[in-house]
Amino acid sequence: MKKAFMIMQIGNPDLDYMYENIYLPISKECGLSLFRVDKDNEGDLIKKTIDKYIEEADIIIADLTNERPSCYHEVGYAYGLGKYLNVILTVREDHLPTSDNFNNKGPKIHFDLNDYPRISWKKEEINEFRKELTEQIKRRLSEIEKKESIGISIKKDNIGSKYSAKEKWILDQKMIAFSNKNKKLGYMEYIMLLPTINENFVLEKLVDAAEKAITDRNSIPYKWIFDKRGEYWPQPINQGIASKINQNEENAFKIYTYFAIKNDGTIYFLNSFEEDWKEQGKYLNEKKCIERITESLIFSSNFYSNLGISFNSKYHIRIKYGNLLGRAFLFDVVQHTFLGKRNFQTKATEFPCKLEGSLKDINLNSLSNLVENSVNGIFELFDYFKEEKSVISECVANYISKWKFGNKA
Repeated sequence: MKKAFMIMQIGNPDLDYMYENIYLPISKECGLSLFRVDKDNEGDLIKKTIDKYIEEADIIIADLTNERPSCYHEVGYAYGLGKYLNVILTVREDHLPTSDNFNNKGPKIHFDLNDYPRISWKKEEINEFRKELTEQIKRRLSEIEKKESIGISIKKDNIGSKYSAKEKWILDQKMIAFSNKNKKLGYMEYIMLLPTINENFVLEKLVDAAEKAITDRNSIPYKWIFDKRGEYWPQPINQGIASKINQNEENAFKIYTYFAIKNDGTIYFLNSFEEDWKEQGKYLNEKKCIERITESLIFSSNFYSNLGISFNSKYHIRIKYGNLLGRAFLFDVVQHTFLGKRNFQTKATEFPCKLEGSLKDINLNSLSNLVENSVNGIFELFDYFKEEKSVISECVANYISKWKFGNKA
């Protein structure tokens, strides 16, 4: 059985109740044996025991309620070991500034963990917390298993540690991105890596190359990310740069973007649908589908050109459209007339696709074909709809006119 370790204040009646009635049964349900230092110490020194549990645990649940210094120290030790994927932070909801019950003079989440994903709980809604924690543990275990399998397969196939590092970094970005996203929002996930490029670029050069790749300054979300006077300007992270936009206030548009670039040029981009700004989960817009992929491909081509990477370099692209279930398709490229009764709703939850080739293939002459190969798979999920090639080409051409495309081959 896999191991889990519980970090929390010990001796507090409310937290002891949470341990016995929430954390312990949920861990068991997820196939984990949960340990807490006061319950499972075999006589060793407490610090030695805690360090051992943290080092060996597959999952570490840290309830930061009442902001005990020892709890923060133990979380810091886990992060120092690189166990970002293993740690799940929880806290009573009144510790968060966004809570109606927040007391500025009372206990709170420390500022240095403000940007880390966390799950909040309160007694009145404990079943929702139970469900969210269970889902999070299962998701983390799955991601850890994938990460470990990548390392094993890389060693077996002698692909080399550089490629392994790219995939491990991508998994870390996935964990950060999806842990913060509003679950109701539809999204496009765009991942692009160059398997043969192992150069580590200076982070400032990455930011400069990315900013210059944005030639349409009205394009969302790029205009927010690369506004030097704005709050979303990319910041240094482990092995790269990243920017996050998370607008989830009650009376505002719902927007989520996580944008990251590794120091070797690997791109990770998760962007919520503009269709969900006002109403979540209802529609998927044909024109937006075409534009999202067109824009991502042009940005990538311009970015790598700015870095001085050869157009002969091979690329791997993975695109995924998620949270599609129940959405209706909106047509606004051209007027369509259909025979028979068709509601153009999908029962699919997501659509993944892959593109592979050389950077020289992402050019003015072939861009429309690449976009068509990507969007037609999405479109057919809606009552087998297939758009005319000429319509997609025209839409791509109109969008290209807004951007300066570096590769005109």
